[in-house]
Amino acid sequence: MGVLVTRARASHDRAGRARRRTRRAVPAVCAAALAAGLAACTPVVNVPMPRPPADTPGSGFCEEFPALPDARPTAENTGVPEGTRLRKSGSLVLDIPGEVVDAMDITGGVVVAADDVTIQNSRITVTDWYGITYEEGVTGTKILHNEIRTDDGGYVAIAAQDAVVCGNHIHGFENAITMGGGTVVQANFIEGFRGLPEADDPHFDGVEIYYGSDSNLWGNNIVLTDPDGNWLEDTGAINITAHWSDIENVEIRGNWLGGGSYTLYATAVDSNVLDDIRIVDNRFYGAPPGGHAAWGPITTDDGDEGISLLSGNVWDDTGDPL
Repeated sequence: MGVLVTRARASHDRAGRARRRTRRAVPAVCAAALAAGLAACTPVVNVPMPRPPADTPGSGFCEEFPALPDARPTAENTGVPEGTRLRKSGSLVLDIPGEVVDAMDITGGVVVAADDVTIQNSRITVTDWYGITYEEGVTGTKILHNEIRTDDGGYVAIAAQDAVVCGNHIHGFENAITMGGGTVVQANFIEGFRGLPEADDPHFDGVEIYYGSDSNLWGNNIVLTDPDGNWLEDTGAINITAHWSDIENVEIRGNWLGGGSYTLYATAVDSNVLDDIRIVDNRFYGAPPGGHAAWGPITTDDGDEGISLLSGNVWDDTGDPL
């Protein structure tokens, strides 16, 4: 299981919206990046913002939120749009409200340190534990149509709250997305999990929520496999555990899910509670009794307490109800 990173610790509520800007040179914030353990910053100048043509596969995935995609997300229709020319960069600290990073080939990590930042149409090759993280209180982040990858294993690809995470291809991590409240995670393809090189006992999660309310997980394809395509039977494709706070009003709709100890966890610990968790119209890879998970498709340790809707979920292989 993952936790929020040191520079991305959970907290809410920073007000303020500002004008959108393209990414320019990284000034003194490079020192902050180095202090955070990131690779050296590389200046970037006036990045253009090409939009994929309307007929590009997956180009309609991220036009409305929340919304279900018109096709199952795969490696072919998520990530960097075909034909995008990428410009190289090192690690980035994004500290200008409304900044846009577009069409970059980033080696290292990205820290979101201002409101309304957009990271799109880019490839991020993570060289340490974390890919995209955020500073305390940041709001309005958009992470769209990126490939986020690692060659040697990483801990968390994206840590985000009050954000939209859509159309990304994420592979090579122990935990793909660690999210807080007010977040839409939509139409992403997540596969090829691996632990850190020194990890003896990794616990894999596709999307994990340990705090925060009012979020939607719609239309993601989370295939809990190793880089060779073998199903992993450890932890889950989606893991909602009320660990740091109560979790309320979360909808898990129209996803394709497989693997794990249980494929989907919805549980609470200590004195925290779940409330109004809706699990609707998802397709679970495999067939009864457990699919590709060790023990089964869904667990709600406390019975159905906190689950307000559990409906329309089927086995992907057969279409039969769970």
